[in-house]
Amino acid sequence: MTQPTIKQFINIVLIATCLVAVAAKPSQPNVTLEWTLSPDASVTGYKVYRVEKDTTLAYDAGLANRYTVPLIKNHTYGFFVTAYNNSKRESAPTETIVYTAPSR
Repeated sequence: MTQPTIKQFINIVLIATCLVAVAAKPSQPNVTLEWTLSPDASVTGYKVYRVEKDTTLAYDAGLANRYTVPLIKNHTYGFFVTAYNNSKRESAPTETIVYTAPSR
């Protein structure tokens, strides 16, 4: 079984955004991550990981190279991406990017 690869030169770009407030609901910050697709033909999808303190959440981005993750205001997160194949074997992670959501 071939393990998918993500080249270390892949850059993850964070695009910080904030949803528009609807009625009386406060806006919630989020961040959009973008990455370069792997040239490995065995890759069938990507996972985005959000790390906060002792909690790690994984989001399946499918074959997309962009994913928006919800955040909590004034919290600091780490993000990294892996590729996976049909057997759900994951590649080594990209470098972790640290981001602090704004307080407002």
